[in-house]
Amino acid sequence: MVCFYIARALGRGPVEALVGKVGLESADRWFARWGTYAVLITRLVPGMAFDAASYAAGLTRMGFGRFVIATAVGAAPKTFVEAFLGRQAP
Repeated sequence: MVCFYIARALGRGPVEALVGKVGLESADRWFARWGTYAVLITRLVPGMAFDAASYAAGLTRMGFGRFVIATAVGAAPKTFVEAFLGRQAP
């Protein structure tokens, strides 16, 4: 959530300087096509950059509430599996 707000506060300029115009335009197209589902998908897929998706979402018109819900729903399965495996470890 912090990354979302950092992107909102700083805007596109600094993020574009870090990831490049092409990378940011690619993220724009993906978020424009999938909207809130883009966040949900990035949370469900192992190995996807959690922070990068949060920064990208912060640069879109997505509302913070929708972002939080998509993050919570998408992160829940992984969280439960990790907690279960952690409990089972000797």
